[in-house]
Amino acid sequence: MVTKLIKASFIRAIWTFLEVLVTYLGGASIFYEVNWKFAFGASAFAALLAFLKCLITGLPEVEKEILGDDLALDDEEFMEDEDYDDEH
Repeated sequence: MVTKLIKASFIRAIWTFLEVLVTYLGGASIFYEVNWKFAFGASAFAALLAFLKCLITGLPEVEKEILGDDLALDDEEFMEDEDYDDEH
């Protein structure tokens, strides 16, 4: 389980890195000057935060794989819960 969680967290961190980098480059290209140190630094920091968050909170795809689809709680199932609707 830990190996799958680390692998899935690393993959999510890579995606976060690329998303932040592309977003920064898109915005910086409007001003015709790209600060590459800042672009890679901000992307790396975002990837690190994403990785740590995934390790701390877990990932739904890993929980479904380990627990099975029947035991993992989806967001949609949680929102459709009658007790939840009454409280909020």
